[in-house]
Amino acid sequence: MSVSQNVSIRQNFDETSESMLNQLINVVCTRNYTYHGIAYYFDRVDIGLVGFASVFRLCATYSRDLTHKMMDYCVLRGGHVVLREIPKPDSSVYTNPSETLEFLIQSFKDINDLAVSLHKVAD
Repeated sequence: MSVSQNVSIRQNFDETSESMLNQLINVVCTRNYTYHGIAYYFDRVDIGLVGFASVFRLCATYSRDLTHKMMDYCVLRGGHVVLREIPKPDSSVYTNPSETLEFLIQSFKDINDLAVSLHKVAD
């Protein structure tokens, strides 16, 4: 069998669901990258907010694990993981600790909204 042949081994996995799952994967990947940037910003010697750094390291670990689980699920169902370019994080997000926490809360809300939308489409 040549690689160019279209093999379709899908298990009730609609293309819309696959597309939305890939969108969610890419958003979580981008957030993971941003959380790492924030963690290492707050861990710098001149900033010294080690507690903030460890919170964002935990967030980065959680989002990395979540991304891997979603990718595994996509492939398990016969889909394809489509990764997009990850933009550079907006460094203005992590200049103020309270704004950074607001960003974190909004980030989780955005991810949750995407997950809820995916769940509605998948039903």
